Amino acid sequence: MPLATPTSRVISPLADKNAVVQTDSYGYRRMSAMESPEIWFEDFGSAELSNGHASRAGSGVPGDGRDRREQPMKVFVTMNEDSAGVHVVKGADRFAVVENNGGWSNAAFDYRVVAQAAGLRGGPLRRGPGPQPNPPPPVQQP
Repeated sequence: MPLATPTSRVISPLADKNAVVQTDSYGYRRMSAMESPEIWFEDFGSAELSNGHASRAGSGVPGDGRDRREQPMKVFVTMNEDSAGVHVVKGADRFAVVENNGGWSNAAFDYRVVAQAAGLRGGPLRRGPGPQPNPPPPVQQP
């Protein structure tokens, strides 16, 4: 599984926002950043339930392969076919999509996974440099 460490962050108001990350399997890759108050990478995919169950190891998100119990990935599922509804079970390094009420369908679905990459930290709504206010004019003494 890929393991990512940050090597460079490129931010320009006139271009995409990217981070160059090194993976165990694919060398250096440029990851485009989504607009968010925190640092997240994302992956998308499609899968199919098999008798009401589908399991995915990791997600393709850099930093997977590490234990995510302290910083779990976020998984969003959109069903493309009729089912009894589903829920997501997250593990330390994988997730499963399970049909509710013991359902046995083979319904197709799309998923989106977002996860914080190894080594990149940032809290919600961190203060940025932004424009600096003009200082007040000096006070004239009489």
